[in-house]
Amino acid sequence: MKKTVNINVSGIIFHIDEDAYAKLNNYLESLKKHFQSVDGSHDIIDDIEARIAELLQVKLGQAKQVISIQDVNEVIVVMGQPSQFSEEDTTDETAPSFKTSISGKRFYRDPDNKILGGVCGGIGAYLHWDPVIIRILFIISVFAGGFGALLYLILWVVIPEAATTTEKLEMRGEKVNISNIEKSIQEEVRSLKDQLKNLTETTKQNLRRSGTSPSPIEQVIKGVIEVLKVFGRILLIIIGITLILVGISLFIAFLALIFGWGGSMLVDSDVLIMSFPAYLDLILGCSFNPFFIQAALLILFGIPVILILYSGIKLIFRFEGIRYMGITLFNIWLIGLVIGGFYSFKIYNLLKADATDQQRIEIVQPATDTIYLSYSNWGQIDEISLDAYEVIDNVTLYTDQESHVYLAPSIRVELAKGDQVEIIRRGYARGRSSSEAKTRLNMIRYNILQTGDTISLDHVGTFPQDDCWRGQKIMVTIKVPEGKYVALSKGEWRIENEYSNYTRILDDTKLYQMSSSGLEDAD
Repeated sequence: MKKTVNINVSGIIFHIDEDAYAKLNNYLESLKKHFQSVDGSHDIIDDIEARIAELLQVKLGQAKQVISIQDVNEVIVVMGQPSQFSEEDTTDETAPSFKTSISGKRFYRDPDNKILGGVCGGIGAYLHWDPVIIRILFIISVFAGGFGALLYLILWVVIPEAATTTEKLEMRGEKVNISNIEKSIQEEVRSLKDQLKNLTETTKQNLRRSGTSPSPIEQVIKGVIEVLKVFGRILLIIIGITLILVGISLFIAFLALIFGWGGSMLVDSDVLIMSFPAYLDLILGCSFNPFFIQAALLILFGIPVILILYSGIKLIFRFEGIRYMGITLFNIWLIGLVIGGFYSFKIYNLLKADATDQQRIEIVQPATDTIYLSYSNWGQIDEISLDAYEVIDNVTLYTDQESHVYLAPSIRVELAKGDQVEIIRRGYARGRSSSEAKTRLNMIRYNILQTGDTISLDHVGTFPQDDCWRGQKIMVTIKVPEGKYVALSKGEWRIENEYSNYTRILDDTKLYQMSSSGLEDAD
């Protein structure tokens, strides 16, 4: 049984064995004696203690609550002894190695080499590139598409600033030991002395000039600089307001789209574009809950929008950013990306295979020069009040008040190459496998019947209502010889000729004649 004591290292309380405490205390006292005559000794000792606290925290966990003398010895190996500092090169070669999760290169914004936020300086330090090169690349990206400015703002928010000496060393990929901490502090002290010296010289020159009034040119230049400062501030505020307005608009738009707050959109006066939640339920509702996809999309698109808003507020009010906010949001965004990727893979598996068929409908050639085309169940369907939804290009579905889904066939009337009327029916469906897709294809019900010179087609096709829609569609092509007449009854028909390809909705039967360029009015 060992006696333990409580100590405070850089503001953190540790439980430590008595012999380990004696070793650590002697080590810190030797460091204080070593650095007592060095410029910035107080800052050096503070940063060393902060680094020691980080290393000691790594040693602790749920199974271990007390620092042992072995832990202290390992920390001393990492930090180094004062006697080793005079021979830095030898120290690197002879000192035993000890790896810790705290060490390693990390991304930080460089506060000592910044023009705006230190992003380019931090990237340059991480990659060991000249920050000027990074700045030039950002400027080029701004003029080559405009994404560079947005990327810079996002990185400004996401990447934390290197505030401590430890973080600055990690930013450059240097070891966080006493030798490097001492060099870093001394460089900062020398930089501060140089700045004070320059300030003193500038002050002396201003005092010498104070006896003489500034020249008109100097007054003009000073005025221009002040005006530019004001315009720069106004420009930053305008950019911030623009970012806030864009962010709010995008956020509302994403919420409306993902959760379907706007409902269905009406196009072409009679065809609706299905809302996104209804579309997800149509395809995935019988397989899994589409809510997880909505949540993933909200994270993926919402967090960048939040960062845009945050950047705009920062530009307007010029406050210090919330530390680690960017990293936290980035981690949440990665979670959304993983969820979205998982469900994208599931959707791909549901739809990865397809099946098609083509059937030539046997008909008796009409006895007259006129072919009558009609819908066999037009009146019946009209009574149940269908809504037409444009799902994807050239694919329309109908839904009734009980949310039953029907297939809208694509019926085309074309010029035949010979002198015979031909009817070709094609079907299409998707599934996890070719056999599953083919099964779905065979379950589509769509009838084409002939009575004399009249061809009757179902207005809609059906498939089992307990199954999701998996891309099922019906395409019917009616080929009519040149010179023959076609009477189209009430309904929706797609007319094709060499000039156009569109759908006509007829209120009553109308007569057309097939010409070399396609179907034309018989009048």
